[in-house]
Amino acid sequence: MSNAPAVVDPTSRIAEPTRMTYRPQKRAYVLQRDLGTEAMLYDPEGDRVVRLNRTARRIWELCSGQNSLGAIADQLQDEFAFDPSMDLPADVAETVAQFAASGLLTNVGG
Repeated sequence: MSNAPAVVDPTSRIAEPTRMTYRPQKRAYVLQRDLGTEAMLYDPEGDRVVRLNRTARRIWELCSGQNSLGAIADQLQDEFAFDPSMDLPADVAETVAQFAASGLLTNVGG
């Protein structure tokens, strides 16, 4: 059993209109190993490994505490040219919520 504190989805506390202003920040001690276009994260405190596909890897890289969820979605759209009918902001928020639930992010507000 891990001694890491329980992590609550930080975006769930933010009102819907300002939710995309949340600025996620990755924990400094999480290690990243690149696997081509994918990546593997290792959290030594939680003793867990998370494998990221290409898009999740880029979202992770943009979790600097400086970029809002909206800015991350805009950057992804610029880099990957996703179908405009796709709800990219919701997908970014869901991925970041999964990072938070895994204990990979610090609690940085929006």
